[in-house]
Amino acid sequence: MSFRARLAMQCLLVVLGFVLTGCAALRTSERSISALTYPAQVESLMGDQFAEQIAQEYPVIHDAEADAWLQAMGQRLVDFSPATAQDFTFQFVESGEVNAFAIPGGYCYVNIGLILFAENEAQVAAVVGHEINHVTKRHGILQLQRSRGIQVATDFLASQVQANAAQQAARAAAQAGGYLAMRKFGREDEHEADTYGVQAMTGAGWDPREGIKFFERLNALYGGQTPGFLEQMLATHPATTARIERLQEMTAELDLSGRDLIVNTPEFQAIQARFRKNYPHLQPDASASG
Repeated sequence: MSFRARLAMQCLLVVLGFVLTGCAALRTSERSISALTYPAQVESLMGDQFAEQIAQEYPVIHDAEADAWLQAMGQRLVDFSPATAQDFTFQFVESGEVNAFAIPGGYCYVNIGLILFAENEAQVAAVVGHEINHVTKRHGILQLQRSRGIQVATDFLASQVQANAAQQAARAAAQAGGYLAMRKFGREDEHEADTYGVQAMTGAGWDPREGIKFFERLNALYGGQTPGFLEQMLATHPATTARIERLQEMTAELDLSGRDLIVNTPEFQAIQARFRKNYPHLQPDASASG
């Protein structure tokens, strides 16, 4: 059997499994659905489909020095995260929202607003590490299956007359869900991404206490409200008191004594200064710097 035929059969079995058991799975623990996730090849192709959508909505920034810094940071965080079959791509987007987001397939986007709001490099690493681990733990795929799985399965089965089953599965999923629907993670997903994100940034050498400071600033500034540029950030990364307390508990369990952990670097400071000069219209509220 050829690779394409094997992949088609694998995809078919996955979606058939969802059609036959999806309703029961949705009535039980959300985590139980993890056994039904799409094969890694389909997840990667699905990411390509979503990336095309994102490219039409978010202008990507091309800055060689900043791109190199972001890719190096992101890949180091990936190296200290759970193993994944996805190759990561990191890009800046021209948005003033204090946010970053990642989609299946390993595409990770960092908004200019996050760079301008952060006090240091470690705070950016905290947010990016969290996003990376939404991908490594396949939260987007799980969310898609929770909300759209049966429709996706139906679309995929109808596509079997086409030559490339994996491409058809990815296209059907992208059309059925929309990448924004895959970013509304449940509490367990957020907790898991926090846990592995803290482990990743600490293992990679950044100070995890800066992640706590980052969310404390958001909470102090807006008191849990979600106005303006923070609305989407707080929707996907709720800066609640409970979450901050949980991050504090995680960090307290780590042995940080004697470690020369990274807080800031000249490279980040130079990129932040250039972005402030080049994108003054994306600068968050001046009070956010306090």
